[in-house]
Amino acid sequence: MSLLRPLKDQAGTVVDFIFDVTNNMLAGYANKSPEEIIGKKVSETFPSYYKNGLFEKYRQAYETGDRNKFEFEYQDDNINSWFEVMVTRMGENILVSVNDLTHIKRLQFELEKTVDHLRRSNENLKEFAYAASHDLQEPLRKISYFADRLKQKSTVSEDDKGMFDRMMLATKRMNTLIEDLLNYSRVNVQNDSFEELGLDDVLHDVLDNLEASIQEKQATFSIDKLPVVNGNRQQLRQLFQNIVSNSIKYAKPGIPPHIILLLKKLQQEKVEHPSLRKQAMSCTT
Repeated sequence: MSLLRPLKDQAGTVVDFIFDVTNNMLAGYANKSPEEIIGKKVSETFPSYYKNGLFEKYRQAYETGDRNKFEFEYQDDNINSWFEVMVTRMGENILVSVNDLTHIKRLQFELEKTVDHLRRSNENLKEFAYAASHDLQEPLRKISYFADRLKQKSTVSEDDKGMFDRMMLATKRMNTLIEDLLNYSRVNVQNDSFEELGLDDVLHDVLDNLEASIQEKQATFSIDKLPVVNGNRQQLRQLFQNIVSNSIKYAKPGIPPHIILLLKKLQQEKVEHPSLRKQAMSCTT
């Protein structure tokens, strides 16, 4: 705590403050005793208080008479600390009360870093859960599909057929759990990671993932050469997977579907939605 007296120039403007009273704590930040700084200008003890804005806060409190309470990081004059400062005008002086918050602030910053780390870890976990649950669906379909094919073979005994039925039932239950996890992840996942991607490679991964469904329905494809774009791999893979899987799923019964994916470049003036870029890809089936 310090009691400061304003120092004014000939025009009556406050240009500095003088220590009338101070305590050991404040003087200690300058490695001095209270007796060594009483009667001296604040700028002589803490020269940086002009450039770091502390003087202006003192002067404002003196001139307005308003109490000014604020947190302040002092990183000059061999001081690296956080303070809670309260400045109150008392007659022709100002009373400055200082509370050192350095330890609390450091704990706060460490806590914020930990929270941020946990937040990023949680986001990564959600993204992993989304990707893993999504990618596990097709392998389960393959297991179910090939188990059913094996079951139909004439050489398979009744006991083996029972085991295949149990296998298919287990995969169905597991698929239900995966769909629940996928639905949960889809609500929370943040998809803001963009990279340069070849859409041919993305589509190849999707077709490989849907191999069992494609073979089961005897689907064929006609696909244009696709471009390289800047996008989110997970979202684009989900887009193609939805297009292809829905085309297979809703094909006319008994007729093998022929799926066509066309690339069409649109002129900028034809793109109505403001979020679309100059070139858009149109996929039709």
